[in-house]
Amino acid sequence: MIVVWDATPAVERFVSRGLWGDDRGVGPCQGVGFADATGRMVAGVLLHNYQPDGGVIEVTGYSETRRWLTRGALEAVCGYVFRHCQLAVARISEHNATA
Repeated sequence: MIVVWDATPAVERFVSRGLWGDDRGVGPCQGVGFADATGRMVAGVLLHNYQPDGGVIEVTGYSETRRWLTRGALEAVCGYVFRHCQLAVARISEHNATA
């Protein structure tokens, strides 16, 4: 998997279309995407709704494949959360078993 940094708008569109079928987004966020060998995005995670006083952040993700979630991907997605937050709330559709 190729980690896609600095492409938050594209990651937000990918996740939104996968979860809700439209481009509604989640508001201000930071996105991390994952592409396959052809460069096609196959997974994305959005970090948003950060509440610094409580150390809480929301994590919303969508994936089209199980192969994206490697140890390196976990570090890319969760590294910030584990170092700077006390609680992460994940929003993943119950229909998206690959995420």
